[in-house]
Amino acid sequence: MYARLRPREMELGFTLFGPHRDDLHILLNHKEARLFASEGQQRSSVAAMRLAEWERLAQAEAEQPLMLLDDVGMSLDSMRSAHLMKLLQQMPGQRFLTSTAPLALEGHILELFK
Repeated sequence: MYARLRPREMELGFTLFGPHRDDLHILLNHKEARLFASEGQQRSSVAAMRLAEWERLAQAEAEQPLMLLDDVGMSLDSMRSAHLMKLLQQMPGQRFLTSTAPLALEGHILELFK
């Protein structure tokens, strides 16, 4: 499939087939999250998928994968944010996080811009 589509993709300048082209539908209470979930629920869903992806990579590989999360805690209520921070703190390996507010990771707070 890939080889057959390659000439056309080169002509168009983008790929026509692959997992990155698939649509993923996440349901909350039998409704599509992107349409009905709050921003916090949507961000929680994305964080859960990222954590699951990290866990799967950690099990499959001999080395610990890196965790990269952008805008950590944005749009999360205090309970969800605290739970996410607890999970991130328990993870082995390196974690790279960005946030517009200080993060509550004990012993790991580094503020570059004040």
